Amino acid sequence: MLTRTELEMMREIFERETGMADLKRKYEEYKKFDTPRYFEKMKKECVLDDYLKFMNDCENFFGNDAVTIENILTLTKNRIEDRITLPKPSSALEAFKNRFNKFF
Repeated sequence: MLTRTELEMMREIFERETGMADLKRKYEEYKKFDTPRYFEKMKKECVLDDYLKFMNDCENFFGNDAVTIENILTLTKNRIEDRITLPKPSSALEAFKNRFNKFF
């Protein structure tokens, strides 16, 4: 049986190796656009639906029990690529973020 510290370390490794840590950072970057003002800008640029989908996908992904610390050992025994699909923003949404990211 692993200690909590060992499990935390394994989770950090798991998140880094599977791209989950990068997804968390990306989610935080996009979260800054969750204001009425940016919603209007995204609506004008026709990326509001993309934004809402990406944010919902991220929230559902991180809320999923499949990636909790208790299941890391099970996931590492199987092919991780077959079990985890990380949400990705659309290219239009990425371009929108890059234009306004300089303000943050």
